[in-house]
Amino acid sequence: MADDRMRKAQFLTFVSVVWAAVSITLATLDFGMAHGPLIMLMALWGGLSSALYSTCVAAACEKVGPDAVIPVMSTLLIAWSIGAGLGPLMALMAMQGESV
Repeated sequence: MADDRMRKAQFLTFVSVVWAAVSITLATLDFGMAHGPLIMLMALWGGLSSALYSTCVAAACEKVGPDAVIPVMSTLLIAWSIGAGLGPLMALMAMQGESV
């Protein structure tokens, strides 16, 4: 069990570092470039996001007792939903130059 947690922690660290590097690359990318590399970077970013989310959910469920798994899962899902709804709206306002 401890070995699995250590591998999970190393995996989370690796995915987080690569995800941050891809995010910085996308943020500083010249939009005049070809669409191929942009699409590949976005696919990598999305795949890493999915891996990060699912591994964090699994780690959270391991830390709570069996009777608390459902409340934890529903809280995480609500937090994810709020972020998925508000994130694009805040990004739109930031791109238009409005205060967030």
